[in-house]
Amino acid sequence: MKRIITLTLMLCTVFTMSAQFSGSGTGTSSDPYRIFNADQLTQMRNFLNQEGVYFKLQNDINLTDWLADNYPTQGWQPVGSTSEPFKGTLDGNGKTISGFSITRTSADYIGLFAAVDGATIKDLTLKGDIQGKSYVGSLMGSGSATVTNYSFDGTVTGTGNYIGGVGGMQNTASSNLTVNATVKGAQHTGGIYGQGVGLTSVTFTGQVRGTSYTGGLAGQGSDTFSSCMMSGPVEGASYTGGLVGYATASISIENCTHQNNVTGTTYTGGIVGATSDGAVTLTSCYADGNVTGTTSVGGVCGQILNPANSTISGCNYWGDITGTSQLGGIIGHLTTNYTPIDFTSTTTAGYAASEWKQINSSSKEYNYCYTRYFSTIRLNDKNFFVTTNSNNSDIYYELLNSLYAGRISYDAIGIWAKECFIATVYNYNDGTGVEHTPGVRTVYNNVRTSSSECNVNITNCSAIGNIYGTSTHIGGIIGQDIEENREIYSLDREETVYYVEGEGINNILSDNSWKEITLRGYSYIYTTTNINESYFSGNIAGTSYIGGIAGSKDGGCINKCYASASISGEQFLGGIAGSLTKKDIDNNENSLNANVAICTKISGNTNVGRIYGATDGNFSIAELGTTNE
Repeated sequence: MKRIITLTLMLCTVFTMSAQFSGSGTGTSSDPYRIFNADQLTQMRNFLNQEGVYFKLQNDINLTDWLADNYPTQGWQPVGSTSEPFKGTLDGNGKTISGFSITRTSADYIGLFAAVDGATIKDLTLKGDIQGKSYVGSLMGSGSATVTNYSFDGTVTGTGNYIGGVGGMQNTASSNLTVNATVKGAQHTGGIYGQGVGLTSVTFTGQVRGTSYTGGLAGQGSDTFSSCMMSGPVEGASYTGGLVGYATASISIENCTHQNNVTGTTYTGGIVGATSDGAVTLTSCYADGNVTGTTSVGGVCGQILNPANSTISGCNYWGDITGTSQLGGIIGHLTTNYTPIDFTSTTTAGYAASEWKQINSSSKEYNYCYTRYFSTIRLNDKNFFVTTNSNNSDIYYELLNSLYAGRISYDAIGIWAKECFIATVYNYNDGTGVEHTPGVRTVYNNVRTSSSECNVNITNCSAIGNIYGTSTHIGGIIGQDIEENREIYSLDREETVYYVEGEGINNILSDNSWKEITLRGYSYIYTTTNINESYFSGNIAGTSYIGGIAGSKDGGCINKCYASASISGEQFLGGIAGSLTKKDIDNNENSLNANVAICTKISGNTNVGRIYGATDGNFSIAELGTTNE
């Protein structure tokens, strides 16, 4: 009897241990849980929401028979959930998990792990076929994990959004990934991640097919992509790119290539479909394959929208570009699209009686309020001007620094005011109630306070192939450069001033008549694109604004560029640029210098030229025979 009890206790102990992990190891970094088989692999789900738990594969695992016995219909049950993610470490130890399959087409968060949070996954190879709805990947559905030395071979299919060869959504940079797969989904579909940040030393072979936000590596991405290669066709709708469909905020892509065709609609590019609201750095990137879309289509980037200071250097494209309008061998369309601030008047302005001061001038004492003269008088420590009261005696108005303390800074004078405005001045203590400066002029709110320049530099880039459009703005390097809404505004500062409702001595003396208003100042940013030492060779066709380097150019410079092209269209055709315009000619240089156009044909009806089709006269264009021709 005693022997039976002892055996029972031993069995209970074994059962309690197996509820956590049935194999060896203590789960620490120096003594990880050792995984030898499928049963132990699935036991990772017993350690969810736990940091500092370590697992390590000890041999290759084939899941074919195990899944047939345990999950014959739907395949592998993903480990974890969004509420209980995997937070530990899985060391693949160079081993392979094969026979992996998931068929859960109505379920979200699909992969080896459903969701991860701060996890580490490394040195692992996975082979299999995965099907889900949204947030689908071979390794993870969603989350953040440090993934290194991971390989996948198979298919990933999602009927919904956020589908990737490795993960549906990944919030941590990854490196040394190798994927050979067919990836299909709807919005946010990518060969590596549906949406992700940062990839280094990544290779993808296969094909990617999605709708909007589709990319060979990431449907939507940001941060740094370095030493990456995608070999295979990419098919999508709007925001489709050979590597990244849509880049938000700042993005840097360096030493990366895409080799195959890219097919989309609007915002389609051989490397990036579109970027928005941030710095763009594209360095030594190469795209080889045809790019087909509708508008904003480029051999490297379809559209750059609202850029900060950006650089595209050493990037090359080889292939044919087909679309309707805004087509370019490097960039299809570069523009800003902020809504300009409305410069409307808001109120009349004056200053509260509590700020009036008593000042001695020579031996005579006067009590009065002060004038605020912004655009015509620059304030120093003391400035005087003379006016005359009703008795024809001089009154000296002294403008003091103390009056402006905590108000608008001196450097802003002449900028804050759309036009000069003066607070009504009353000499109210002399008993006459005389208004010495008649009226109160309008204060303009939302006024420009400063300006700065944002540069986009395209240097040492080349495009070789044919560019065929059915409409306007088509160029060998850039199709359309910043035409509409060039003015970028951002709130610069706010200052509170006082004003009075109504006029006359009674109103000015009444506390109830005084109101506050916050003047809002905005900065104005000029975006300038410079194209330097770049080259195009091939045929260009469209209707209007067609150029060997730029279809239309709004400011900036084109320097030392070379175009060898056959150009055909209707109007505004040029060997270098179809049209040259500039709205703000005082803020940067606008010139064409040392460019060469060797065109076998320039065929059009009006505004056709060897160098440019038309210009508004705001560009400096070197003459033939000079060193800058």
